[in-house]
Amino acid sequence: MVDLATLTVSATVDVGLGAHGIALGDDGRLAYVTNAHAGSLSVIDLAERNVIANVPTGRGPNGVAVEPP
Repeated sequence: MVDLATLTVSATVDVGLGAHGIALGDDGRLAYVTNAHAGSLSVIDLAERNVIANVPTGRGPNGVAVEPP
């Protein structure tokens, strides 16, 4: 995570191996990260700065997009 005011790293969140694609939810509360080597998608609660779910995707997920409901 990057503090946009200072352009410094403010926190890190461990996700699966090969973190690659990232998308933000429409309300800015969640981030979604594909893990290419782990074959999963991590869902991150940005306020709590932790992974709240890991979803198996199959081999080599690359990009990710989020569509509002």
